[in-house]
Amino acid sequence: LPTDQYEHYLTSAHGRRWTAGDTNVAVCTDCHTAHLVLPPYDPRSTVNPLNVPDTCARCHGDDKLMAQYDLPADTVTAYKRGVHGVELLERANVKAPSCATCHGAHGAAPPGFEEVSKVCGGCHLRAEEAFEAGPHKSAFDAQGIPECATCHGNHDIRPVEAGALFGTCQRCHPPDSKAQAAAEKLKTMLLQARQALRSAEEALSKAEALGYDVEAYHARLVEARSYFLEALPVQHALDPAKLEELTRKARSIAEDVRARVHGLLGGRSLRLVGLAVAWVYLALMLLVALLYRRERRLERPGR
Repeated sequence: LPTDQYEHYLTSAHGRRWTAGDTNVAVCTDCHTAHLVLPPYDPRSTVNPLNVPDTCARCHGDDKLMAQYDLPADTVTAYKRGVHGVELLERANVKAPSCATCHGAHGAAPPGFEEVSKVCGGCHLRAEEAFEAGPHKSAFDAQGIPECATCHGNHDIRPVEAGALFGTCQRCHPPDSKAQAAAEKLKTMLLQARQALRSAEEALSKAEALGYDVEAYHARLVEARSYFLEALPVQHALDPAKLEELTRKARSIAEDVRARVHGLLGGRSLRLVGLAVAWVYLALMLLVALLYRRERRLERPGR
């Protein structure tokens, strides 16, 4: 076991307040308990990733306690609403960040503006690289504003549909500005690619339900999704040419898949029409035969 955890604790906001005589702050037993100390991989442990938010909420969800430090008491509630909280707590994806992932465990300290981007970049490396290559990096640094959190928020991070986040651009850029026009262009590229993917997925689902073998088309759609997923972090660089290249590849593959699957479904429709015509023809022939037989009987009533 590491022997420096206490030293790390003393560098945190909790540790600094405790050494200053504040006995309300969290100490070792508040997080780990006193006697039933379990390893983090044990699902019963208070520091198991799935339990960390509730452990932090014991203090950070207490209205009276947080009021003493002028801190919000709904931080953990906001986290649970956000994409990270949903991924961790509802989908049990332990790779999703918990409170300790961003704020640290023993050396816990609220990240500063510069640290926020470094924390986010630990998982979202491609997005961080694209942001640093774009024009926002120098502008944000000059004004001393947080990078990721300015647009995405910090705890209540909502799902980002393609282009949905571009509404936040108006916080800094007027609706009729060149920057807003560029944002609309990027948004259109992403939305078109996303819609093409969804249309192809719907066509594949319909074909599968009808019993068609569409495995090869699934493989192509995986390629299209890969281009789209690559485009998502690239948008942070605000480079229309690069984004257009990736979204165009995603869109063209998805549209080709949808067209080919619709061709299969269209062939099936033609076959069904042909079969229906054949059955109608047979029914008419049978009806003619029955009428002819009846007429023959009427002509020879003695037999």
